[in-house]
Amino acid sequence: MEEREKETFKWKFWHLTMLLNLSILFYALVIIFLLIIPDPYKVPGSIFFLLAAVIMTMISRRSYVQTKEWLSQNTD
Repeated sequence: MEEREKETFKWKFWHLTMLLNLSILFYALVIIFLLIIPDPYKVPGSIFFLLAAVIMTMISRRSYVQTKEWLSQNTD
């Protein structure tokens, strides 16, 4: 793998890491909203963060598959 491809992979890996961390954060916020937040905001907040977590999971999965394909094409 050339230096330019290594740098590209580093940024793709960083991007995947941020997406995964954001997904985990949203799932954690669902639990926090269900356990700690007062009643009028409990259900809408947890539903909002659950939807955000599912969307981020789908985006992460799609990006992971694309990066995996890119990596298999660019390895020696």
